[in-house]
Formats: sequence, C-alpha cells, structure tokens
Amino acid sequence: MKSITTRRQQQQNQAESKHNNQKGFVLECLQSISPGKTMYGLFGAIITGPISAILYPMAFASSSNELSEVDNTLAQRAMLGFILAIAGIIGDLAESSVKRLSTKKDSGKLLPGHGGVVDRFDSLLSSAVVYYYWMSL
Repeated sequence: MKSITTRRQQQQNQAESKHNNQKGFVLECLQSISPGKTMYGLFGAIITGPISAILYPMAFASSSNELSEVDNTLAQRAMLGFILAIAGIIGDLAESSVKRLSTKKDSGKLLPGHGGVVDRFDSLLSSAVVYYYWMSL
C-alpha cells in the first residue's frame, strides 16, 4: 500500500513539475510574488493601457477644436499608456512583495478581503509618479 501511494505521489510531483516548466519564467516570477497574477491579466493591462490613452482624449473632447489643441500624437499617447500600464504592474507587484515579506495578507483592516486600502491604490501611486515625470519633460 505504501509503495502505491509513493508511486502516485511521484507521478503527481512529475506532472506538477512538468506543468511548472510550461508556465514560463515570467509567470513563475509573477506568481512567486503574487500568486493570483495571470498572464491574461498582464497582457490585458499592457494592451488596454495604450488603447485607453488613445481613446480617452477623443471620448471627452467636446469639440474637434479641443482635440486638435492636444499636442500629443497618437504614438505619444500609446507610448504613455504602455509606460503607465507597466508602472501600474510594477507598483502592484512591489506592494504585493512588501506584503509577502511582512507575512501580511492585507495591508490594512479598513477593506478586509480586498488587500487593504494600499492595495487599491498601489498601481495608481506608481503610475502617478511616472505620469508626473512624463508631463514635466
């Protein structure tokens, strides 16, 4: 009986190691910091960042004159959206890393189950710093 369970455990361990090897280096690093992260979420943020940066000024401009006053080209907007998306991801991972190192599940008790207040704004805080420096150039 013991040899059967040992054999099953070995097979399961081999299957898990094969699955982990197929995950890829990036996903493995992300999940070591924050286990809930997926490649779909990563690519979703990277794709929707530039799209939002391009479409946002168009959606809220009340006239074509306001739109022409914005001196950013589409390429500049897309680049800003991409950079802000990456900054948001890095901010989220940094905050998750701090929580993991301090062995805390939540960064506060005000929003239990949501990771705390800091977890709600970590991406925004890191992106705001990058946006400030982008606009000062």
